[in-house]
Amino acid sequence: MPAVYKLIEKLNKHNIDTDVVFISHNYDDVVKNYKKLKIKELKNINFYLFPYVKPILPGLTYLKLRHLFRFYNLIRCSYYDLIYCDRVNVEYGGIFSRIGYKVILRLHGVAFLNSTIKPLKKSFFPSLEYYLGFKSSFSSVICSIDGSPCRHFIQSKMKKNIKSYHLLNGVDEFKKTQPLINIRERYNLDPSTKIILSVGRISFDKSPQLLVESLIKLKKINYNFFAIFVGAGPLLNEMQNVVIKKNLQKNIIFIGSVPHKEIDSFLLQSDIFISLNLCGNLSNAVLEAINYEKCIIKLDFDKITKRDEHLTDKKIRESFVLIKKEDIYSSLHLKIDKIIKNKDIMNSKIDKIKILKEKYLNTWDDRIDEELSIINETVRT
Repeated sequence: MPAVYKLIEKLNKHNIDTDVVFISHNYDDVVKNYKKLKIKELKNINFYLFPYVKPILPGLTYLKLRHLFRFYNLIRCSYYDLIYCDRVNVEYGGIFSRIGYKVILRLHGVAFLNSTIKPLKKSFFPSLEYYLGFKSSFSSVICSIDGSPCRHFIQSKMKKNIKSYHLLNGVDEFKKTQPLINIRERYNLDPSTKIILSVGRISFDKSPQLLVESLIKLKKINYNFFAIFVGAGPLLNEMQNVVIKKNLQKNIIFIGSVPHKEIDSFLLQSDIFISLNLCGNLSNAVLEAINYEKCIIKLDFDKITKRDEHLTDKKIRESFVLIKKEDIYSSLHLKIDKIIKNKDIMNSKIDKIKILKEKYLNTWDDRIDEELSIINETVRT
């Protein structure tokens, strides 16, 4: 997660002594004992690994007493100026804020969080995560603008008038250099073939099955495309099998994970970028597609979940080709076909994307500086 590791790098660069704690939530993880690690390039950072232990009340809380005592010993002995806590460990941060420590809660999006803070789907009673965590008096809350309903969640579920900051993630500096990989040469594509790109985890929340179904329909009316799915995940094998079963290997390919430096090649050479992310469609992948000035198809604003609320802004929504989730099966293939056959539509969207890029995107370096200034301000107050 760039927002995490780039912050760690920046803290080290500014000689800010920092302890980073990673907690295992899976029994099968290789971490079996408490460990402290050092990485020589990060001289100001200590890493602590906490092994998996059973929670106090399975299904109701992530809180573990052994970890809580370990945390407290670290805090008591180290005299931290600030505790910076993510949403998975919100109960720990909430407890420490309740006993007087300065704690920033860091929300990397809030997709599906409304449902997870209840122990049972049909229960009216929120979980301990809600009472111990989200209802605590944090010094401030930082939330990624990723398309998930951050503002709505903070206003409706957290303490009233809590200080909150909403930050759009950064992008790597755009360098239009010669790509490492020639996509058309690698896959033997005709110059006229339109390259469709999807980047992200191949999992239910990213809707790869919906996109594949739409591409199967598209092939019946337009064969002039080649779709590349970059990413791994639990649905990868299933999706690959669907492509083979439908004999669409010449039009659709799942290539799994690739080194980050190779993503540039795919972004540079693709014509259409598609995101059907049920969590929100301002993910790092979409921001990078904006940075590379692509024609982007993505999900429209959802009035029920408040997902992708940025699309209520007329100028922003006009920059994308939008589709409602309920219309994917019936019309996504038609939208793609229309773009492929009408270059003016694609160029018009790209021109508007360039305006969005100039207005809203920051480099990761500037973006992390902004978060660091929030941290410093919280320490001073």
